[in-house]
Amino acid sequence: MWTPRYLDNGNVGAGIDTFMTVVSIVYAGTYITNTYIPLNSMPHSIWVIELICATLFAVDFATRGIYLNNRRQDFLLSVTALVNAVVILPLMCILLGAAGVIQVAETMDGTLSVKNLGDWTFFNSFFNSVMTFVTIDKPPSDNALSKIFVGVLVCVFILVIPYQISNVMDLSRSISSYEQASYRPTRNSRHVVLCGDLTASRIGHFFREIFHNDHDFVGVHVVVLSEDPPVTSLKALLLDPFFAKRVWFIQGSLLEVDDAKRAACDSADAIFILTSRVDVEGEGANEKIAKRNTPAKKLPTTAEEAVVDDVGNLNFIVDHIVVCVTTELAFATDLEHLIGPLRARSLKQYRPVVIMTAKLPDDDIYESFSHFLDVHFVVGDPYRRKTLRRAGVSDAFRVLILGTSCLISDNNSELLQDAESVALHRFITSFIGMPHAPRVITELGNRASVHFVAQNLLGNGWFQSSGDDNELAMFESSEAFSQNFFLSPAFASGLTYSSTLCDSLLINQFFNGRIKAILGEFMFASQTSHDTNTLRDAMLEANLQRSSLFAVEVPLDFVGRSFEYVFHYLLSSDDILVIGLYRCHPYMHPSSEKPEYKARVEFPENERSVPYGYVYVNPQPFEEITGDDLLYVLSDKQPCWANSPEE
Repeated sequence: MWTPRYLDNGNVGAGIDTFMTVVSIVYAGTYITNTYIPLNSMPHSIWVIELICATLFAVDFATRGIYLNNRRQDFLLSVTALVNAVVILPLMCILLGAAGVIQVAETMDGTLSVKNLGDWTFFNSFFNSVMTFVTIDKPPSDNALSKIFVGVLVCVFILVIPYQISNVMDLSRSISSYEQASYRPTRNSRHVVLCGDLTASRIGHFFREIFHNDHDFVGVHVVVLSEDPPVTSLKALLLDPFFAKRVWFIQGSLLEVDDAKRAACDSADAIFILTSRVDVEGEGANEKIAKRNTPAKKLPTTAEEAVVDDVGNLNFIVDHIVVCVTTELAFATDLEHLIGPLRARSLKQYRPVVIMTAKLPDDDIYESFSHFLDVHFVVGDPYRRKTLRRAGVSDAFRVLILGTSCLISDNNSELLQDAESVALHRFITSFIGMPHAPRVITELGNRASVHFVAQNLLGNGWFQSSGDDNELAMFESSEAFSQNFFLSPAFASGLTYSSTLCDSLLINQFFNGRIKAILGEFMFASQTSHDTNTLRDAMLEANLQRSSLFAVEVPLDFVGRSFEYVFHYLLSSDDILVIGLYRCHPYMHPSSEKPEYKARVEFPENERSVPYGYVYVNPQPFEEITGDDLLYVLSDKQPCWANSPEE
């Protein structure tokens, strides 16, 4: 059984096929040469070559065609073999054979000498056979044999050509140019590989981020290694002159060695693996964080024990935070990373967390955040007002809408993946009233969806109008929506978050290796596991205390001062580092209800207006601080002037 395997499917068989192809070309060349040689003067060498070629054809057909066939006789006598013998003849072979027959038919009557074939050389005969097929006109002469053969030739063309064209089309569709593409690195260029869970929007965002002018990295090449072929919008992007010179798209998998070699992964400066942002199966592979010691309070051991019918019966001392899980198929994973910073030791008091969901988490998912205090569940449909009342949405400090967990199969589903989040945002804002709309923070999967949130709040006085009735008129497509994500007031004010920001952080990690450590310190400051404390060892060696990020009101002593003064004063006196401002919208200040202006810090916390404005990072030293601003500070504990939730 090893003989057919090696002669048909192995490297030996491929070598034999290549050799027989060369023999066929040589045999056709000898025939064409023979037509230009006078009669009875064919060189002996050409005769020997033709004999050798014919012998090789016979040996190949007798061995691989007949002997190695499991059912030789049935194969030779079958209708399939006879049909294949006629149908699978390549078009070029038919044309060349027809040229030879027409030449013989036109010169066999003896009117033309062998040395003077006139218009019936082999080249002219081949041309006439092609023209007969193209025009299907009358035969090129009045010779009876030519007429008969041309008629048979046309009938054969009618049967063979459609089949051959169909095979060619099927072959072109089955083999993509991206499956054969490869990247060859050069000494003068650097390249990175992009793979993982890729969509057209994520790939486009990656291109704009890595080729950004701030990175001064124009000389880099990007190799996209995707298991799926590019969609129409991505093909158009790849045809852009700028990207066409710097981007290679290869269809394949990183798990396949050959595909990885085609992408030159072994010599890449970096390999970016974008992971899926959702887990519809609810089987996250994240490691469980270590549980810390908690006060002597009985904690629920299962999610069912943490379910409450109405949060109003719990009599919370401080306003709680509501987390809305929009999916009905599976529970959101990795909630421990969301609740963890809300339970940092540097906080004076923790706010309760109420998770509003239609489906309780599995035991393994709940175990990851079951050790946190004051985490409760309200089970119900979030689109019912009764469920919102039971969850205390009207009295909540913040309402967080998590993104929908859905798989992205094409461009359309990618654009619609945030439909539930946008609809729920509109429903909740109408329920709590537009004056409290900035309490609702929405997670989005597609950046273009941020403008639907902005449009929802546009007509209610939150966003300053530019004078155009249609605020979205400046954006002509979802691509423009995505590119203007950072310019949207819904994002600048902190009302929306897109999970694509993780892609941006991943890309910038390539240029600045400290980003991951700094971000990890913000996210995991409340945890004590050695796996999650990214800066813990370095800080212990330097005898430094760990810091947390706080947003606090501006003290009265700093109102009207410059940012430079506030920065140096807090750093020198309290070891507090101010890294930015949150400039609140004057429209939300309750000055119209008060006879005199007061700063935010002068109001009790429950009477302060919902902060809305924009984040101001790296302010100018001369920037004046107002009483409506919030300070973003890094401190080892919550600043003393920040009101405790008990007050």
